[in-house]
Amino acid sequence: MPSLSFNYTTAVGPLIQVAIEVAAFNAAQPAAGAPINLHTYMALIDTGASCTCISPKVVNDLGLKSIGKQKVGGVHGGKQTRKFQFSAVLIFPQSQLATGAMNAQLTTYQITGIEFVPPGAFDVLLGRDIICQGVFQMSFDGHAILSL
Repeated sequence: MPSLSFNYTTAVGPLIQVAIEVAAFNAAQPAAGAPINLHTYMALIDTGASCTCISPKVVNDLGLKSIGKQKVGGVHGGKQTRKFQFSAVLIFPQSQLATGAMNAQLTTYQITGIEFVPPGAFDVLLGRDIICQGVFQMSFDGHAILSL
């Protein structure tokens, strides 16, 4: 089970880099060792979010088309929010080459998620649809581990 170990601040919360790609529910995987470019965004690991959510910036960057609306409840009540299909790719670094390129294990999740307006610092909420497939630990000293 690959793991990420990282530090976080209590002012923002646990942030990691996640790639969001156009949904490829039946796409072939790239050959091992083949270079790939990913659309990466900062993601807040949010145990209060039942599903992974993306900002309008991500929607626009990738040209995603809404597949409908979903009612979403939150601290300010409920509202209808646009729903999208996309791939969330977790990047687990293995090593870095002298060229600066990184060897990494990629774990891809096919997501039906919703749009949200972020308060800043991140464009993705990594929700329980992904978190609950592994182990997430936070300690009071500002250290966290995500294993999936």
